[in-house]
Amino acid sequence: MAGTRGQDVVELLHAWDQFRTNLLQFIRYYDAILCPAVHHTAPAIGARDNQRFDYTVPFSLTGYPAAVVPVAADEEGLPVAVQIVSHPWREDIVLALAAALEEAFEGWQDDLDSGMKPHRLSGVE
Repeated sequence: MAGTRGQDVVELLHAWDQFRTNLLQFIRYYDAILCPAVHHTAPAIGARDNQRFDYTVPFSLTGYPAAVVPVAADEEGLPVAVQIVSHPWREDIVLALAAALEEAFEGWQDDLDSGMKPHRLSGVE
C-alpha cells in the first residue's frame, strides 16, 4: 500500500466498523438473513463478471458467519444459490439453516443429468 496515508487507513477502518455496526443493528430483530448469493447463475467460461461478489463481499467484510447453499437450478442446469448470514459467533444458526435448506432442496447433485431438476427456476438470468 505504498503511498497510502495513515489518515486514509483510519477513515477506512472507521467506515468498516460503522458498516459492521449498522448491519448488527439491522439483524438484531432476526436470527438470520436469507438473501441471494449472486445476481445471476454462472457466467460462460471466459466471460468477465465484475459484479459476481456484490452480494457476498459486504457480509464477508463484517466477519459475521455466513454460508452459501444451492437451492435450485436455472433452465441450463446451473445452480442458483442463497446466502445465509447471522449474528457474530452464531455459526450454529447458519449451519442449521444451511443443513435444512440442503435437505429441503436435495443439495447439489454431482450427476448433471439429474441435478436439481425438480427445483428448476424459469426466467432466472
